[in-house]
Amino acid sequence: MSKPRRGHRPGSAPKAREAASASAVTPSGETSRWARAGWIVAAFVLFAGMLAFWLSRTTHPPTQSTAAVSAPATAIVGGQVAPARPALVDNQLCVGCHQDAAMKWQQSHHFMAMALPSEASVRGDFANAIFKHQGVTTRFFRRGGKYYVNIDGPDGRLADFEIRYTFGVDPLQQYLIELPGGRLQALTVAWDTTRNRWFHLYPKEKAPAGDVMHWTGNYQTGNTMCIECHTTGYEKRYDAKTGHFDSRWAEMNVSCQSCHGGGAAHVAWAQALPPGGPASAAGAASAPPNHGLSVDLKAAGIEGAAELGARFYAVAFPRDDPKAMSRFSDEVMPSYC
Repeated sequence: MSKPRRGHRPGSAPKAREAASASAVTPSGETSRWARAGWIVAAFVLFAGMLAFWLSRTTHPPTQSTAAVSAPATAIVGGQVAPARPALVDNQLCVGCHQDAAMKWQQSHHFMAMALPSEASVRGDFANAIFKHQGVTTRFFRRGGKYYVNIDGPDGRLADFEIRYTFGVDPLQQYLIELPGGRLQALTVAWDTTRNRWFHLYPKEKAPAGDVMHWTGNYQTGNTMCIECHTTGYEKRYDAKTGHFDSRWAEMNVSCQSCHGGGAAHVAWAQALPPGGPASAAGAASAPPNHGLSVDLKAAGIEGAAELGARFYAVAFPRDDPKAMSRFSDEVMPSYC
């Protein structure tokens, strides 16, 4: 999870403003009047520029990259016509045919991006390990074959919380805990897979229960920012009226279709291949553009590769109404570390 910045605290700014004001005043008052006029003009130009930018984005939606995306069917998204996302298929269909690629993928960070807790997926020490930070003692343990953490909850009291998912694998692993309202909260005490130790993501931060930086706070809600990049086919499904999430995903990791796009057309073509398979003359003749895959990685080029990689590694908040198969910059609001 990225760390949003807190509000700016007053420091020496008032003195700086006093000094600037003093330098602008002359006995005649001419410099002061010109300074005020300059600020008014600058403010007007800034406002006009922002207005023009907003109008350009709302009246002329950015076009998608034609190099990497083939032409799927259209759909109505946010009141505008946009390409529909190609249908996803069960990832086992991909693995069954492309076994060599699947073996390499199963050893990758993408395969281990998110998982149910198990002996194979959990890297942290849950053998009654103790970690202390800012007066809070956190204990990691197992009970009945499940993984738990005893930590201060939303009310500030120590309680046991079940680990629902592992999150990432190297160089650190975080853990998601489900709270009421479908919120999957990222624990801010993480496991360092290099040094084999527990550590706090914000070691100098004191964020008690009720603070947005506390692990139960809004800034640690995985549904809003993190899970989309750790899964395939993620749907946030947030209800603003109730404040509840009904988030879903097609695959609980970064699988084949996260990069290659929905594989429904590709699978339909492969299943209808004539004898001899794709290598035969008849098979090659029947192949649709890019073999039915919506993303052509070879034709994407450097820009397309950057767009694709940014979807998994950028620090950004997904918009509530992304344009289907649009450019990444149109689907998120940039954040910062």
